[in-house]
Amino acid sequence: AMVSIEQYHDELLSESKSVPYFDKFENPMPLTFGVLQSGDWPASTPSSARLEGVFGFLTNVDRDVVCEELRKRLQKALPDPRSYDLKFTFRHDGFSVDEASWLPKAVLQAATAAEYSSSAGPMLASSDVQ
Repeated sequence: AMVSIEQYHDELLSESKSVPYFDKFENPMPLTFGVLQSGDWPASTPSSARLEGVFGFLTNVDRDVVCEELRKRLQKALPDPRSYDLKFTFRHDGFSVDEASWLPKAVLQAATAAEYSSSAGPMLASSDVQ
């Protein structure tokens, strides 16, 4: 299952190489499997496991498309739907503001007025501000 998710990530990364502002990064889309929990005793085979991770994507892809494709790939890798439970949390689309628009210009002007050195650029992180 993890391999199919990694393959999908690699495909999206290839398709996303030309997204403005992010094209200078080798991998601007995080893919991590950061939580793995299973079992409750060292000498027994676990009856279940929990895997949690992050699957980043850029502004050229819709979140619902990504979620559906991940679901399809997991169903192909694990055909018995009773063997897993897939949940998506904190789902939102990527967002980009053209640096020529009024907002980045105003922020940069304010930084200059406050004598801070600043420049516009991408943020490789998720935010709940929309």
